[in-house]
Amino acid sequence: MLLVNRTGYKYTILFRSLYDLPLYFLPFFPDLGIFADSAIKMVFPAVMLLVFIRKFALANKQDKIKEVRASKVPKRIGLAISLIFVITIVVLSSMRFKYFTIVVGSGSMSPNINKGDIVLVQKTKDITTLKENDILIFKSDNRIVIHRIIKIEQEYGELLFYTQGDANENADFYPVKKKNVVGTAIFKIRYIGYPTVWLSEKMN
Repeated sequence: MLLVNRTGYKYTILFRSLYDLPLYFLPFFPDLGIFADSAIKMVFPAVMLLVFIRKFALANKQDKIKEVRASKVPKRIGLAISLIFVITIVVLSSMRFKYFTIVVGSGSMSPNINKGDIVLVQKTKDITTLKENDILIFKSDNRIVIHRIIKIEQEYGELLFYTQGDANENADFYPVKKKNVVGTAIFKIRYIGYPTVWLSEKMN
């Protein structure tokens, strides 16, 4: 049964047919004697055994190939997911699209937004849509700041946004002008950006 399961029924039938062939055709074959008959019965099974061993080896090799291929599928899926994740992070960090991400490097917005959080930002095209209590992302001294709008005023036809960090006791010194407005925070993901903050601090 093991041979049938591993090599198929054809080899088993072939073996029995060839092994018993002299019994069916005995009248047509001369008597070769006991020695020759014994030699044939010893050599023939050995030859067939080699055939079965080769068949076993091929079957095992094919099984191993299938196992290796099957084991590679989860790895390839994991690699694809990781690649998509990395590409997404790179794209979202480029600030070239409507939505992008920033890593919060300070605790000025705690406890609402903490150091190491990643914030998804939507770019603001029309600053008139901004309102008090919005979390504003703006440029200040060549760096990106994320603070809350506490007051909006208009001076000489220009909107000015006064901001303050939730954890800060005082408002920011200067109002944010239109040219420095980047966007508003949509939502945050806790702490997953902390390794980036830690590495940046070590490098600086």
